[in-house]
Amino acid sequence: MRILFLTPRFPLPAVKGDKLRAWQFIRLLSEVHEVVLLSYVASEEERAQLHEVAAFCELETIPFRKPARTAGMFRAMAMRRPFQAALYESSAMREAVRKWLPRVDAIHCNTLRIAGNVPTPCPVPLVVDFIDALSQTYRGAGETMSLPISAAVAGEAKRLRIWEQELARRASYSLAVSAHDAASLGPEVRVIRHCVDVDSFIPPGPEAPPRMDVVFTGNLGYRPNAEAAWRLAREIFPAVRQHVPDARLRIAGADPRGLARELASERITVTGFVPDIVAELQRAAVAVAPVNAGGGVKTKVLEAMACGAAVVATPEANRGIEALPEEEILLGENTQDFARRVAEVLQDTERAEALGRAGRELVVRRFSWRQVGKELLALYEELDSAQGARPRVCSTECEEA
Repeated sequence: MRILFLTPRFPLPAVKGDKLRAWQFIRLLSEVHEVVLLSYVASEEERAQLHEVAAFCELETIPFRKPARTAGMFRAMAMRRPFQAALYESSAMREAVRKWLPRVDAIHCNTLRIAGNVPTPCPVPLVVDFIDALSQTYRGAGETMSLPISAAVAGEAKRLRIWEQELARRASYSLAVSAHDAASLGPEVRVIRHCVDVDSFIPPGPEAPPRMDVVFTGNLGYRPNAEAAWRLAREIFPAVRQHVPDARLRIAGADPRGLARELASERITVTGFVPDIVAELQRAAVAVAPVNAGGGVKTKVLEAMACGAAVVATPEANRGIEALPEEEILLGENTQDFARRVAEVLQDTERAEALGRAGRELVVRRFSWRQVGKELLALYEELDSAQGARPRVCSTECEEA
């Protein structure tokens, strides 16, 4: 098949979950199908990686300019469309989609943000990868905020819910990363999990130095990650040091903003962006995910497990992964409990190694490239088989294009 793959954000650098998911899927689909990527590009850093993506697919990009964000917000208010969708709608993107429609067999939307650029009805099968239930993420975030921000976030959650339901009805297939998110989105939503390159994310070799540090990874420009890093450094880690006085913490991730200045100390390092996240995880005696918000599957947990690190997480961080507590992961529900579990791993090397082995086995079994690739390609094989029998209904807008 020839698949038009739409993304609101350019897949590389893959510093956000939706960018990583897009990059994973493009590489997997390109093994069997012809992929055409149509994406916004917002920075010179993204433009510098066009050639790497172009090695896997045909590529067309549209500049994403910050003034368009303001215009998008006004459009959202006028159309009662969620800001998260309206910000990525533009006449340039809609025209590019119309141009490609006669030459492709299907459209794949990476998140609901980009789907507003696809005409209704769509003359080819439409796959919408919601990734997670964004409306639930906003609803949960709104409950933790004070007025008037909480009211604005709650309003966005309602608009997102309506948009999710509309897209699920329009799509030939709707996808999510976990059963929990799929259930929130609708009964027909299928689960295609995140995947990890288990040949790149690997445990350290026998000659590697001993694992020493407590490590937290993630895009720190994402509010739930920034809040988790703050709680980790200010509340959890001091409690860990009551049990293990010489413990060290590394917080590694892009866009740390003020966190480096506010959290760094003799025992806490805030690295900012690191070119090799595998090296960070291989040095971890324990990888932590004290995240209490956000939906989907926590890639940081999967990557740490793939590297053989013992993981301590909140129940929310494990929700989309469903690792077995005490066998594949340790869970902490509050600050003191979380700190106790971290200290437990730091003080018991054998327990840490057993957790690391079990976690990696879980990732290889359920979240590897090979397993998730089979599921994704099977879905498109099903779509390809059904396409010949499906009557194509084209709107006037498509016919004019």
